[in-house]
Amino acid sequence: MAKKLIVISLAVAAILLTMQCQIETEPKNDYQKQQKSIITIGVILPLTGPSFDGGQNVKRGIELALEELNHQYLKYHYNLVFEDSQYDPKTGVSATKKLIGVDHVKYIIGPQSSSVALAMAPVVEENKVILMSTGAQSDTISDAGDYIFRVQTNTKQEAEFFAEYIHDQTDHEKIDLLVMNTAYANSLIDAFVRQGIYFNQIEKFDSKETDFRTHLNRIKNCGSKYLLLGATRDTGGLILKQAKEMGLDIKFFATSPIAGEELIKTADAAADGLIYPYPYDVESEESNIKSFKQKYFERYGSSNDLYAANGYDAMKILSSCIEQVGDDVAKVKSCLYGIQDYHGASGTFTFDENGDAIKDFIIMTIKDGKFTRYTE
Repeated sequence: MAKKLIVISLAVAAILLTMQCQIETEPKNDYQKQQKSIITIGVILPLTGPSFDGGQNVKRGIELALEELNHQYLKYHYNLVFEDSQYDPKTGVSATKKLIGVDHVKYIIGPQSSSVALAMAPVVEENKVILMSTGAQSDTISDAGDYIFRVQTNTKQEAEFFAEYIHDQTDHEKIDLLVMNTAYANSLIDAFVRQGIYFNQIEKFDSKETDFRTHLNRIKNCGSKYLLLGATRDTGGLILKQAKEMGLDIKFFATSPIAGEELIKTADAAADGLIYPYPYDVESEESNIKSFKQKYFERYGSSNDLYAANGYDAMKILSSCIEQVGDDVAKVKSCLYGIQDYHGASGTFTFDENGDAIKDFIIMTIKDGKFTRYTE
């Protein structure tokens, strides 16, 4: 009996030894074997206050990209630290200093506002931190620093495209302008004037205004037939709603930041007929656009907009350069300047010598409460 027990014990030991050898000698993949370095990226967006819905959509796009990146076999693991700019330059600067001084980030995605971006610019330049804006459009940003990039188009591109259409529609008549009083406003005016669009009446409003009837009355008294609206989707919705309530008979054009679901929710039928340029064709057959559209809907249960696509692209482009050249800001900056014909969620684009994304535009309108491509 003892002999049998010894034989059984030896057999079990042999099996266990064989299993142990197989486990120890079985090669592990690099992803499991290596401890990946962590890259922390700061994000500054309007998560409350004016244009909060645009900020939330950018956040969703960034987070979708982050989920994909951290499930891939990459050199680095990526973390995000979010800060709320509240669409306010001073708050944006404070958030920038916190991200750099406390969180020690080398890369920041955002902001949405031109005024916030221009306020942040000296801080990121001094600290050699890369800034990738997802919504700021002012032409002044092009010369704000060597470390500043944006996946959003600048005002000059939009004006060059849209001015020709406005000329055709208005027969070169002067039009009125109602615009948010930010750095974007002056850039917008200059860009359109350079294209031969002259404004009869210019009304500027504060980002926190909610009653636009005084501005609209002045425009009404001018007797113009056309009005160009430079506003975010939430304020733009209020303006269109109040204009309809006043019985203002005028043709509305707008700039691209107005496009978003919050506009429809606020303005309802008053938004119908609005015409605006857009550097993004959500119905495009490009595989990268279709793929993102499907992933976004599966993840969030709603359709994406340009800002969501911009957030996704910003995260993917930044991480792509970090993966290629390592966690070296100077090398990452050079990599970004070298990006040509990038096929992203927002379409195909190139970074120019100023770090501005160059994209194609289309004309959009709103019909029966839905955003649709404009056709004559």
